[in-house]
Parts: sequence; C-alpha cells; structure tokens
Amino acid sequence: MLCGGISYRGLFLKHSPIFVDDWLESIRSEGDDCHKKMYFTSERYAKFIRTIVAQIAANELGDLQNVIFQDDQDRKQRTQMALNTVKHVFINRIEPKDYAAKLADVWPIENIWGMLKEKLRGHEYSDIAQLKNYIKNEWKKICVSLCQRMIDKIPARLKLVIDQSGNQIKEH
Repeated sequence: MLCGGISYRGLFLKHSPIFVDDWLESIRSEGDDCHKKMYFTSERYAKFIRTIVAQIAANELGDLQNVIFQDDQDRKQRTQMALNTVKHVFINRIEPKDYAAKLADVWPIENIWGMLKEKLRGHEYSDIAQLKNYIKNEWKKICVSLCQRMIDKIPARLKLVIDQSGNQIKEH
C-alpha cells in the first residue's frame, strides 16, 4: 500500500510515496513475530496520519491550513477515530460524502496512481525491493508542471461528470 499526494508544487512526498508496509514494520513491537502480517487498522491509520503524514506535509508543504486532505473509501478511514484524527490535523479536507468512487478519476492523485500502474504493468521484479525502487524512480519522474496541469483540470473534469449524468469519465 502506498501513500502520497499531489500539490501545485509537485508530488508529496517529493522523492517517493510512503510504503505503508515499511512503516508498519517500523512500529512492530519488539518480540513480535516478524513473520506475522501487520494490518493497517483504523488505530494505526490514525497514528500514521498524526505522526507521519502531518509531519511530512508540514515539512514539505508548509502551513497545514493550506493543505486539502483527501483519502479514499477504505473502511478503516471511515471509522470515527480516523475521521476525528484527520479533522484534527487537517482543517481543509474533501469529505467522504463528496467523492464517491465514480469520481475517482476526477481527483489528480488517482490519475497519478493510474499512471504508476501503467508504468509497472508488464514488468517482472525479482523481489519487493526492486519493485519499490522502480516505483520511487517513476515517482521522481513526475514533474511539477504535470501536477499543476492535473490540478487545473479538476473543474473541467467535474463538468464532464455532470455532462455525463454522473457517469465515470472515459478519457484521462
């Protein structure tokens, strides 16, 4: 699982998206079975937002009052604990009710994930480290001007959804 964002100054995190599995391993209690899978629960998601996302966003983007937060429709992100954490950390956010799954292609970060998937398609990786390095390299290639163009297109993309009676946009 990856975590990242888009801004008018480029991608957030500048050098790589956050690999959530790496973060989960970093919080594993000493003595825990390292072969046992750690899950991204709502409690861990809230901690991740408070301790990782907020700190990096403040460092890279400055004042969090100018940041608009959006997550996806995952169930753990809809728990009261997660919603309260996001509300406490990010004053401005796109509310879950305002971005139905069918609007996913309107929001620029979803287009970034789609671009990365296309770049990864058809490649074989010898291990997870190689895959992560490939993702990091592709992430760094996404320029600021592309991010700005994607953000500038949001109103036109929303109009396309309205013109198509709420149906998903076919072109990207």
